[in-house]
Amino acid sequence: MPTSSLTVAFSSHAEADIARHFLTPRTQLRGPIRKELDVNGRMLVLRLTAEDPGLLQSSIVFCLEQLSLVMRSLQHFGAPLSQHRRGV
Repeated sequence: MPTSSLTVAFSSHAEADIARHFLTPRTQLRGPIRKELDVNGRMLVLRLTAEDPGLLQSSIVFCLEQLSLVMRSLQHFGAPLSQHRRGV
């Protein structure tokens, strides 16, 4: 089954976790596709798996667009101070 993985480095664990929380509900993908989002330290790991390569490709593009949006938002607004203080 075709799989695609993407690992993105953030400035902190808190930012990577914010991105994961943002992407989890917003990347509802159409069709039979499996999505995994994990945070490891300051790294966000996205894995997509689908039987149909075309569906996988369109899902990758959609996730990259959503990831770009969250990264721009974090750069513009920064991570919330309450999460920085807790060390999340």
